[in-house]
Amino acid sequence: MSTARKPGPFRRLSIGAALLGVAAAPVALALPASAATTLQGCNVSPQTPVFAGFSGGVKQVRYSVAIACFPGRTIEVQQTVIEEDASPDPDDFVLTEINGFPTGPNGAVVIRGITKDLPDTEGGAEEVFQKVRFRVTQNSTGLQSAWTAYEPSGTLTIAN
Repeated sequence: MSTARKPGPFRRLSIGAALLGVAAAPVALALPASAATTLQGCNVSPQTPVFAGFSGGVKQVRYSVAIACFPGRTIEVQQTVIEEDASPDPDDFVLTEINGFPTGPNGAVVIRGITKDLPDTEGGAEEVFQKVRFRVTQNSTGLQSAWTAYEPSGTLTIAN
């Protein structure tokens, strides 16, 4: 006669949850740190800023946006760059830039962005991110959407 017991229902649920977590981990890790917004056939996703080299001895940061759009649209993307500070200090506004472009007859799947000097807002490392929103104009009708809500990117921490 065996003395081994069959696991109880709580233990079976715990094992199942652990296995599900292990199976889901690669999917969760593959997701980007930023969210995407879709509007009128266009999808925009802010990317985490990246170090982009030096210009005149000053560090450069690239703030990119992934854009996918159906044909026949013009998209305007507003990028607002912010230097993040820990509470209770407010975040520091760095800049806002709006760029627009038509999608062309085949639509668009592109990465667009701006490269700017790393801001110098504090004694230590800078923590920069961007908030992105956009609006879409239907080229055939001229109708323009309202701006979407802002979507934040991930944060780049970089020594100044």
